[in-house]
Amino acid sequence: VILPQLLRVIAEPQLYSVRTRSRAVNIFMTLTRLIHTVTSLVPNVAQSFLFPYLPSFVDSFIQILNSSNECNTDPGLRKEIIISLAKLIECFPGVLRQHLMAI
Repeated sequence: VILPQLLRVIAEPQLYSVRTRSRAVNIFMTLTRLIHTVTSLVPNVAQSFLFPYLPSFVDSFIQILNSSNECNTDPGLRKEIIISLAKLIECFPGVLRQHLMAI
C-alpha cells in the first residue's frame, strides 16, 4: 500500500513540493534496504512487494533526472534519486539491468 502512494508523491510535482518528493524518495530507499535485508529470511519478499513497482519508480527517477524544469526539481531531490538508484543497482542488479543504459 505504501509503495504506490510514494510513487504518486514522487511522480506528481504539481501536487507535492520538491522537499516532500525528496523525502518520499528517501523513504522509498529505506523500504528498499529493508526489503533487501529481509530477503535473506524470506526469499520472495522482493518479488512480491518491490519488483512490481520498481519499473515505475525507475522511470519516474529517470524522468526527474532528465527534467530541466527547476520548479519541479532541485539538487537535493536529484541527489536522493542518484543515491537510490545506486543502492538499487547494488542490491538488485539483475532487475535493473534493462534500465542501466537509461540511467
